[in-house]
Amino acid sequence: MVRAAGFDIDEFWRDQQFADRGGERIPVHGGTGRDGNAVIAAYIDGPSAAITSLAPRNEVGELLWGGSSLRVGGRPVNAGTSAVMVVEFTSSGVSAEALLIHGQSADPTSAFHLDQAYRYSDKAWRPVMFDLADISSAADSVEVVTGPRSA
Repeated sequence: MVRAAGFDIDEFWRDQQFADRGGERIPVHGGTGRDGNAVIAAYIDGPSAAITSLAPRNEVGELLWGGSSLRVGGRPVNAGTSAVMVVEFTSSGVSAEALLIHGQSADPTSAFHLDQAYRYSDKAWRPVMFDLADISSAADSVEVVTGPRSA
């Protein structure tokens, strides 16, 4: 099946599996819940697909086998685990790192549409901030939202 999709048998899975975000093919690692992966990478198709992205649907190759979502040209990913986090509790406090899997924004016009997807593809974990001083120093922007309180 892998060769029929156009790949060599010894290529890395992340070179065959991808998320198409605005015409950019981003390598994705992960797998289905059947194969013991901690990160689920799936493809949902058809009218009942619960895809919440504002991006247009991407064209995918012909399905090679009904028991898999491997297609000619690779295995597309448009659903699955949203975020992963690793946490360590130490005597000096909590330490954590996290990744957003598919990107922060589903809006293709957003500056944050692709940034996290590439971080995930590159396994570039980011630290999770817990202290107010750390959060303030790492903030890209601050927005204050006000409005009437409801009873």
